[in-house]
Amino acid sequence: MADEVAAHTDLALDHIVHVVHDPNGVRKDFEREFGVNTVSGGEHSAWGTYNALSYFGLSYIEWLGVRDTAIAATSAFGRLAQLRLSFGEGGSLFAVRTSQMERMARSWQQRGLSFVGPVDASRKRPDGTTVRWKMLFPRSFDGSEVERGEAMLPFVIEWENDDSTRAFDLQQTGAIPSQQIYKMGGAHVVTRDVDAWLNGWNDYFSEHACTPERRHFQGSDSFFMEVGGTTLYVESMQENAAELGNERTRFPGVDRIDLIRMERTDEAPSNKRRVMAGLSVHVVR
Repeated sequence: MADEVAAHTDLALDHIVHVVHDPNGVRKDFEREFGVNTVSGGEHSAWGTYNALSYFGLSYIEWLGVRDTAIAATSAFGRLAQLRLSFGEGGSLFAVRTSQMERMARSWQQRGLSFVGPVDASRKRPDGTTVRWKMLFPRSFDGSEVERGEAMLPFVIEWENDDSTRAFDLQQTGAIPSQQIYKMGGAHVVTRDVDAWLNGWNDYFSEHACTPERRHFQGSDSFFMEVGGTTLYVESMQENAAELGNERTRFPGVDRIDLIRMERTDEAPSNKRRVMAGLSVHVVR
């Protein structure tokens, strides 16, 4: 019984969803700006979407685009992509990875939490091979939080193959290069009510990640926590409102990512943030 209730699992940042009009165009912009390796991901035929990817180890950026607006309107991911684009291009939500999704779902069920899944999913790569995974969605995953200015909680993903098998496969296909310039250091989520978002995170994920710590940042409270070696920051949409725009027009969700440069370089460190298709990217050394 204790095993059923506790359901302690591994947890890591899997990927950031960056919704754009032209995934392959934006991936080329990232290649030119940062020197990263990118690949075409493939088609989600059931969702009306397609993607391109850039891996930092097994964590990655997904540039998600809408291929068929009619099909996208019938799927949760397609509708979310269209909603994001109604605000403009930019970050939206993120996924966390586990190898024990069934145990997590049982734990949520036993604690009376609402969720959807596990749901089977797949996409076809350009080479014709099929990649498969399962997803688990806290709450309803209908985007209702966004209408209230709240960031959605992350969804959970479990891949068909284990991490070592996936890493080998991605290296063989060239998706993960032999030498990488960066690793994913952090993801910043903005939301109208930080405390409400953290309460939701603690309901679903407190068993699987570090307890959020408070920090005072640029005149307001925010929080940070470690998720499988990546730092997750949760911040108010009102922060930097003058610099980044009125918080009412900002999309609640992933607002910025931090890339940690792994190569030694003689270049002077730069704290300049670069905005790429609506997503703020900060390179740190």
